[in-house]
Amino acid sequence: LLQGQSDDCRCSTLETFRWAHVVALGATGSRDHALAVVRLQDRRIELLGMMERFRDQGEAMSNAAEHLLDAQKRQEAEGYFVRARAVGAAHGFFSVECTACLGLGRVAMLEGRHEECLELMRNALAASSLRENESDTMMELEVLRHLTDALFQTRQID
Repeated sequence: LLQGQSDDCRCSTLETFRWAHVVALGATGSRDHALAVVRLQDRRIELLGMMERFRDQGEAMSNAAEHLLDAQKRQEAEGYFVRARAVGAAHGFFSVECTACLGLGRVAMLEGRHEECLELMRNALAASSLRENESDTMMELEVLRHLTDALFQTRQID
């Protein structure tokens, strides 16, 4: 199906299949659909890198990581978040770095690494204020929500 198509068309086709699995995941909660999303994202991640669409590549890495968390695969998710953070940092995409740091912080919290969690979430907050799109403030609010929750869970605030 993908052979002979342009890179843009292949990317769009993979994205369409990914969305179909996301919808199925929402309907069924099946880990199989979460892992299918990750397999599709792996193909998109490679293709996006070849196309030098690094923001999209980093976002796809974080998306794959989120689905791995849904499938209870924390270590694999952490690897994707680490890669996404590196892509964001290397290419100056603070939104990608922010999302990755937030994800890494959530993984650290789940693993009981509280100090690391708080440091990563503070990094995410700093990156969220440097976003590329000045009108997008939702990321800051999302990071603050998770950071506040982490501070309560670690009893740093009551």
